[in-house]
Amino acid sequence: PIYIMSDGGHRFDALCSLEGCMFTICPPANDRWHPWPFMRRMYDAAVALKTEYLILLEPDVTIHGPITRHPTHDAGGLHVKDRQFG
Repeated sequence: PIYIMSDGGHRFDALCSLEGCMFTICPPANDRWHPWPFMRRMYDAAVALKTEYLILLEPDVTIHGPITRHPTHDAGGLHVKDRQFG
């Protein structure tokens, strides 16, 4: 299933009616200073989709084909050699 959320930007009602996805619009939030709105939106999406896991795609992400390597962890990203946090 596909869930599209817009935070005060474009509306995708027509697209979701055509493609059979779920769409919701939320008020803008300054998530950089307080992560609660972001986490709440992720929770609401999981509840609406009746699923435990989500894949978050940022606006600069494009999809070029099906998943070819399934994740082995709950969260992840690209491995960058010698990257450290802290």
